[in-house]
Amino acid sequence: MKMTKALFFFALLLPSIIGLGQSKYADVVIDSFYSGANPAFSSFYGTNGNGGGIVLVNPSVCLGNNPWFVSLPKDSYLTIGFVDNTIFDAPNQDDIFIQEKGSAAELADIYVSSDFGVSFTYFGQINGGVTNAIDLQDIGYTGLVNAIKIVGLDNNGSSPGFDLARIYGIDGANCSANAALTIPDVCQDSILDLRTLGGGKWEGSLTADSLLVTQDTGTKYLTHIVEDVYPICPNDTVLIPVSVVPCDCSGTPFGHNEVDICGICQDPLDSLFGKSCLDCAGVPFGNFTYDACHQCLSQDDVTRCGRDNIAFIPNVFSPNGDGLNDYFRVYFRQGVVGTVVDYSIFSRWGELVYRQSSPSLRGGETWWDGRIHGKTATSGVYIYHIRVELENGELLEYSGDVTLLR
Repeated sequence: MKMTKALFFFALLLPSIIGLGQSKYADVVIDSFYSGANPAFSSFYGTNGNGGGIVLVNPSVCLGNNPWFVSLPKDSYLTIGFVDNTIFDAPNQDDIFIQEKGSAAELADIYVSSDFGVSFTYFGQINGGVTNAIDLQDIGYTGLVNAIKIVGLDNNGSSPGFDLARIYGIDGANCSANAALTIPDVCQDSILDLRTLGGGKWEGSLTADSLLVTQDTGTKYLTHIVEDVYPICPNDTVLIPVSVVPCDCSGTPFGHNEVDICGICQDPLDSLFGKSCLDCAGVPFGNFTYDACHQCLSQDDVTRCGRDNIAFIPNVFSPNGDGLNDYFRVYFRQGVVGTVVDYSIFSRWGELVYRQSSPSLRGGETWWDGRIHGKTATSGVYIYHIRVELENGELLEYSGDVTLLR
């Protein structure tokens, strides 16, 4: 039997247990009896464990995690309970720690209960001066423990009797009995994932990891867990209240989203509601698109915008400084987005007289102003070669002649 472990073992384990906040201490005194075996005191006595003298104490000083202890002289006993916690036999580990503060080998009998002290099962005897690690498997105890009775067996020590300091369930052996799972409002025909924390199995009205919710509001399921880990106790009955409510297309209870003609679930007040799948003609999932001339046409339409509808290039200009037609420039048709990427002017004999790449379409300083190398060009006919790139990446080339007039 794993009845006792040395004090140094307790000192190593306790920080990891308490530090994680997972050890659960006894929290109520269910019953107590002071035998009077130590005539020096009329009732329970103990100390805070920090060098103070022995004084009368309330038996509740052994609850929770504090430095006090209460002495149990021969035949005195305490029944300590767990209200916010339950202890079970966790596999391959000890389940309960009982700490005694004395050093004179005081003894106590230990009993465990599953009905808050109405009936008990004898576990065995434990020794003082050490931290006693109890494994319920040692006595084949399979019930849930919610009360422990400690009975003093002698009057040894300077504070005669078993000096009980604290009792708690070890991490991994704590659970919550009579649990009720809280499930928010769920939608009709939705799937609830009710898998247990430890991959446990469900029995009773639930036979799988999930439940198809088709019942009316207020339906309750009483199910049975046969295998799980903290915080739901093994073999415990769990109540699962399910409330089925109307939901929108996004699965939001009492929501307002709807599925539009494009098959998208969204708020009807959204500016894109019913529009995300429309083509330029307003046809859902249609094949109409804007061409380079910004005309909404079918992709199969053979009369789509031609190169002559893209840009206007004049055949004459008069760079005389009067503010009218002083530059030879390219004009895009309304709705067309494009860029002149190459702009070259030649004489009638093929001599390059002016060239720019991507000239500005707003200012006139990069268009040809009728000068060659800074000098006024003579009137006459000149040849141009211009390349235009549309917003869709298409390249168009234009060549022709323009007359310069003075």
